[in-house]
Amino acid sequence: MSDNRVRRAWRDATLGGITRLVGGRAQPMPRWDDGTPRRVLFLRHDRIGDMLMSTGIIPALGRAHPRLTLDVLATPANAPALDGIDGVGEVLVHRVRGPREALRVGRLLRPRGYDAVVDGLVLNGRVITRTAALLAGTGAPVRIGMGGARQQAHVYTHPVPPPPDPDRAHHVEWLAQLAAPFGLDPRAVPRPTLAVTADEAARAAAAWRAGRRAPDAGEGAEPVRLVVNVSAGSWHRRWPDGHFAEVLGHLARRHPDVQVALLSEPGERDAVAALAAAGGVDAPATPTLRDALALVAAAAGVFTPDPSLAHAAAAFGTPCVSLMLPGTGRFGPYRTPGEVVFSPGPLLPSLDAAAALPALDRLVALARAARGRRAAER
Repeated sequence: MSDNRVRRAWRDATLGGITRLVGGRAQPMPRWDDGTPRRVLFLRHDRIGDMLMSTGIIPALGRAHPRLTLDVLATPANAPALDGIDGVGEVLVHRVRGPREALRVGRLLRPRGYDAVVDGLVLNGRVITRTAALLAGTGAPVRIGMGGARQQAHVYTHPVPPPPDPDRAHHVEWLAQLAAPFGLDPRAVPRPTLAVTADEAARAAAAWRAGRRAPDAGEGAEPVRLVVNVSAGSWHRRWPDGHFAEVLGHLARRHPDVQVALLSEPGERDAVAALAAAGGVDAPATPTLRDALALVAAAAGVFTPDPSLAHAAAAFGTPCVSLMLPGTGRFGPYRTPGEVVFSPGPLLPSLDAAAALPALDRLVALARAARGRRAAER
């Protein structure tokens, strides 16, 4: 038997055992408005981009009923996205790397007496083993998750149907289906939204003011502030530095009223600093996720190969150009001005810089229009 077949057999046996643990204890859906305090746990123990796309559904559930408290199981990486968002009870931060650890974390949370647990991982083709272990560990009598043709969906007591036209539906629209068991219309679930504190906004504004002024912004005029994000969460999404250098050169030649801030993960600071120096732009320090989010919130546009920054731009309503791999459209910026540019091959470097420049020009036009509206409002 091959290693893959052994792993699949072990996984199936483990999931079967967990399924037996959670079976036989299901209860009807609570009456959310009967005056009884209710506690619900939302599972989001995965990546930052998925958490950012969940910032519409999570607070919507938390505000759905006056006696309902919604806690969120998050990771150290994605928990900061929920800072300042209304409708969230406690954010419980744990690393959940496998089924054994998931079962332990679930049992740690069991004394909280959750009435229901909601699985936010809606797009996996099957219920993953560590999620099933979390469901079992918490002992919650109601388990809500995506049903349909999904494998192992029988671990849920209340599976929800996929959205209409599932092949074309955005990830956010899949998440919105989780609202139905709480008496909400999935079509009315708000779009993802992020919050920035006054201190975070002040630091971001100071970073922009301290940067190199765009030469043609005009005396006293606000430049067109554009975030160009260099980092990506996976190697196959990493766009070459040479491509970014072409983007910076194009902006300098064609759009001298644009002020650029190069954004990167802390581990890439040295390489990005060199790229910024060569391009005559700034690479402001963003040591935390909150710093990066605040910089995006203060920008007029975002250009990024990483979906997480695109989701952040969408949550702030900031125009965005997102460079993406083929077949990943459902993970693009949700209902956001701008556009997606897909690579022709399975790796993002197959997308030439020249192919992205027309979209960049249109992004700058959108950002200029937004700057004009702000000036008129003042």
